[in-house]
Amino acid sequence: MMNFLKIAAAAVTVAIGASFASSASASTTFITFGSGGGSGTWTEGLFQFDQANRNNSAGNCPFSDPACIHVNNGASEASTMSLIGGGTFDLVSFDFELSGTSTPNTLLVKTGGTAGTTLVTLAVDSALSGIGSINPADNPIQKNTSYRWTGLIENVTSITFMSENGGTKRIDTIGVNVVPVPASLPLLLTTLVGGAAFIRRRKTVR
Repeated sequence: MMNFLKIAAAAVTVAIGASFASSASASTTFITFGSGGGSGTWTEGLFQFDQANRNNSAGNCPFSDPACIHVNNGASEASTMSLIGGGTFDLVSFDFELSGTSTPNTLLVKTGGTAGTTLVTLAVDSALSGIGSINPADNPIQKNTSYRWTGLIENVTSITFMSENGGTKRIDTIGVNVVPVPASLPLLLTTLVGGAAFIRRRKTVR
């Protein structure tokens, strides 16, 4: 039994090391919302959005992209993204534009849904508040201007883009990192559990 535990401990150490190595090699994927308009749920790659009001007018999207989503009217039109089937990811960038004549005009980036924690606040005539930076590095942020937010919001299960007040918030080219699980890890854990059960049965028989 002691030898098995030593072997198991060594195997777990190797698996953890492989997991960290996978984390270091995770690459950035960009969500661009296709080229059409529409509303409702949206799936792209590994991700799903519970609500995505898509705009397909290049003149109305950040950096004249062919499509984007817009969030208005508080929680009722917020858009929450998560991995299909669950899991964690990192948010590393997104393009945005705060449009219209309404003021104040504020975009919130949150974890934990619309009632969750606000990590980034982007508002017309104000400086960025929270995590990350924007390019161009305007202070204050200007309306009807395209920006790219970059930063690191890591190990989250969801990200919500939400309007706090009037105006239109357009978002596109969302950069995310997904840490792959080493292919050997599920098999290793199954083997360890099975080995422990086998040893317990042998001791019971004796």
